[in-house]
Amino acid sequence: MSATTGKITPETIDTRGGLAALERREVPGVQPSLEWSLEYEEGDDDVIVSGFFDAMATRPALEYTWPGWERPVSRFPMAYSDVSLISATFTIPREQARALVPQSRRLKLVRLTPRRVPITVFAFDYRKGGLGRYHEVGVALPLVLDRPAPPLLPALAETLRPASWPGFGMHAVELPVDEERACEAGIRLYGLPKVVGKASFEIGPRSGRASLSYEGRKMADLEVALGGRVGAPKRLRLPFTTLTVLDGRVIETRYETVAEGYLHRTGDARFTPGDHPRFARFRQLEFSERPIEVRVIQRLNWIIWGPLDRGPT
Repeated sequence: MSATTGKITPETIDTRGGLAALERREVPGVQPSLEWSLEYEEGDDDVIVSGFFDAMATRPALEYTWPGWERPVSRFPMAYSDVSLISATFTIPREQARALVPQSRRLKLVRLTPRRVPITVFAFDYRKGGLGRYHEVGVALPLVLDRPAPPLLPALAETLRPASWPGFGMHAVELPVDEERACEAGIRLYGLPKVVGKASFEIGPRSGRASLSYEGRKMADLEVALGGRVGAPKRLRLPFTTLTVLDGRVIETRYETVAEGYLHRTGDARFTPGDHPRFARFRQLEFSERPIEVRVIQRLNWIIWGPLDRGPT
């Protein structure tokens, strides 16, 4: 357990000093691997591609911790070897999106059309990974760091399959989980907007649903279903980057992924924000009637390369 008392929230965790205030150690004589990363984690690995996690060996072995932390240290590169995902990407008015992201000269909102911005609602079931077993429900918007926002067509490509446009990353607006370890590590390492609630997650061959409540009140419900013809699950490479703010500094984190599942432009999705204040604000957003993309990913592996401090916002 952590020395933190009471509820673990971004408001109760002292993140002054950002990454520099954490205890970071390079482990001598260790070559990072799946086994090293998940040495203290329970559960079975579900490796999709043999050799995928071998790339971890190209980086130094790093461990992060902080005073009072008594759980396993956070090891990077960090492996997640058994994960499922459902998500839906809608659009909202540009003016509404601006109110949800940090005020920064370096971080710019990515538009899908001159007046609308993509917004993604997602849920994860982490059965084995570097922060244990937990569920997560989130809302995120696309940003670019230190570059002009991409033109509209590249913006669409980056929103649906991010990887190629320099500086592109997803920014989590809300990201509640249902385990304290994942919550506190997310706040301290990345500045993520996490709280600890109660979650449920179900996934089938063509659809999925998730929900999360906090302080006895509903935060969010998400349901997704594929549209059109659905064949066998596809092998997908979906590398992405996240952009967060920790103590007034931009944190960039890159992910390498491989997945099996579905990514469709056609489908149905319903996102229902609850009445808890953290999510009630999403009720005022003018979501597009239908999603521009849905994902049902039964199997997912990824490597988190670790948080990088990119300087003041």
